Amino acid sequence: MFDEIIESSKWSESHGAEGSHLGMGLFYFGIPYVLKARHCVCLGSGAGFVPKLMHKAQSVLIEEGIIENHRITLVDANTGPWGLPVYQDGIDGYQEITLIKAMTNDAVGLVDDIDYLHVDADHSYDQVLNDLNNYGSKMNGNHWAITIHDTHNFSDADHPEIGSYQAAFDYAQAMNYYFTNFRVGCGTGLIIPKRMERYETLGIPAF
Repeated sequence: MFDEIIESSKWSESHGAEGSHLGMGLFYFGIPYVLKARHCVCLGSGAGFVPKLMHKAQSVLIEEGIIENHRITLVDANTGPWGLPVYQDGIDGYQEITLIKAMTNDAVGLVDDIDYLHVDADHSYDQVLNDLNNYGSKMNGNHWAITIHDTHNFSDADHPEIGSYQAAFDYAQAMNYYFTNFRVGCGTGLIIPKRMERYETLGIPAF
């Protein structure tokens, strides 16, 4: 079901994918599927692994009659080797993915009503925090999720957590959101809102 996506995505191994094993890719498919996400946004992408899985999830939701069409936005300025193959008008074979060829700071005003956001552009502390503040304000109600890639540095045992991790942690703390980190591949953090009113009276934390 996912082999073609893994094979065609140069950096899929950084998400823990190997052979037919999807690694954290299961989250990038499962989260939009569970959320019934109508709008997914990906900031930066190594050869399209994450937006392709967002597309797969929405394709299944369309087949099930739950949503009517794809709405996936990829923001990628293609400033280095990480976006290989070079994006021209979009990702080959995925015409439904809207490509905004720009720095993330310059594209904030072009997106809104986000159900699922993946942050994987500039990995410095300041820029990840900036992306989370900018795009986090665009999330749709209280039913959403954010993932952040490259939150773990396996090359430095003394300092395994890098800028992306600390920025995600600090953002979640400041906003009073749930945050957890998965040390799979290069690491993926997950942020979800705490407040869902239908569960609050029962004292049950909910996705």
